Amino acid sequence: MIKLLVVFAVACMSTSSIAVRFASAPSVWLALVRLLLATGMLVPLALTRYRKELASLDRRVFLSYAASGVLLGLHFLCYFESVKNTSIAAAVVLACSEVFFVAVGARIFFREPISVQGWGGIIVAFLGCLLVTTAKNTHSPDALKGNLLGLLAAALIAVHTLIGKRSRKAGSTTAYTFVAYGFAAITLGIASLLLQVPIAGQAPINWLSALWLAAVCTMLGHSMISYSLKFERASFIASTKLLAPVFAALLGWVLFDEIPAVQVVIGSIVIIASVWYYSRQCAITKIVEVNVDAEKDHRIHAD
Repeated sequence: MIKLLVVFAVACMSTSSIAVRFASAPSVWLALVRLLLATGMLVPLALTRYRKELASLDRRVFLSYAASGVLLGLHFLCYFESVKNTSIAAAVVLACSEVFFVAVGARIFFREPISVQGWGGIIVAFLGCLLVTTAKNTHSPDALKGNLLGLLAAALIAVHTLIGKRSRKAGSTTAYTFVAYGFAAITLGIASLLLQVPIAGQAPINWLSALWLAAVCTMLGHSMISYSLKFERASFIASTKLLAPVFAALLGWVLFDEIPAVQVVIGSIVIIASVWYYSRQCAITKIVEVNVDAEKDHRIHAD
């Protein structure tokens, strides 16, 4: 059930690139209003049912929630700029390549095992990532800039995912997302002030796009991912996010008649196939771990 929930959340998140393309507002404005609306949607619940939990949060836990939010805000800013400067397929597949960063981080900080086959899948997927990054996009002279921003967005969301994986064990999803989204909004608010981008005066389509980003992509997408982190491996969730490029590329083709370059298609196929293989290796490793733990318990009870 949790795995299906993750797939649904990824499908919702994959529509973000479409909303960004429909909007004409600066990336920092879209990201800021998205997080303001998402935080506002959580206020009634956070200040009633979860008020005591929020008030009693340990200082270290609160700071981890806040740090996660700062990274999420920066991720949105980089990702939106990526979508505006390169193809939808390239932007989404690069932003979702966080599995490389998550896998290494989870191995270092959480001691999550990675088999030799798993490392092989990651290396091949990284080669596919290089193909996508270096692809030429005839529709945008700033494709390389957009591709590099996509990779930076992946690194930022990977650290956000790792922090969320650890801190989610300490509290509820609502408390975590409320604090994280709030600090993401604060981060983007500071960025908008520095870039001198006012909130007022935007066209209706921009407000509609921001509302879609908040309600569908954030609440039904990122919030569900945060909930799932309590029950699933961080590496599995990051791997499942590789479905997003497929959904996004199809939507971009239908709505904007945007056909990805051949090199982007080849690189995307390599990435998705490699990460699918990697996720299978994670599943096999998890089964082995469960069997080993069960055998240990059996021996203890036998003794």
